[in-house]
Amino acid sequence: MVKLKTGKKEGNQKIAHESLKVFHILSNATNLFHHSLKEAAQQIHGEGELSDPRRSILMSLHRFGSRTVPKMAHERKVSRQNIQKIVNVLLENKLVEFSDNPDHKRSRLIELTKKGHNLVETMNQNEAKIMTQAKLDVSNKDMLDAAKVLSSISEGLKRILIKLE
Repeated sequence: MVKLKTGKKEGNQKIAHESLKVFHILSNATNLFHHSLKEAAQQIHGEGELSDPRRSILMSLHRFGSRTVPKMAHERKVSRQNIQKIVNVLLENKLVEFSDNPDHKRSRLIELTKKGHNLVETMNQNEAKIMTQAKLDVSNKDMLDAAKVLSSISEGLKRILIKLE
């Protein structure tokens, strides 16, 4: 076997080029996955009053419990105003309600109402039916590993973008 000598700079450029190709493949797959999820959610839940962001807020409150608007905005990396607009619609529809926050006088907690809780339970049941019918050839561990990889890449990109500001 013949070994080609490459300088450190050339080797690093080759590694960077290969990583970029893999990153583009992953990025494309992620976009396709995102669109598949969005289309599936629209078919399962309909396109009416319950938009993706509204479903996301409801699901988050169901999974993690009551939250403040600033906390939800921070978790999603969006503005408080953005979350507040969504919460206002959910309040109008009586899916969420305010409760006192023992940790803060002005920033009230948002929590699910009974109606909101029942709606999320129905959404979960509908999604579970689809997951059962889909018969995915992917284990729960594989899906969790994929989520960890995507989170790690996302965090790495955030760190470098902060440095570039």
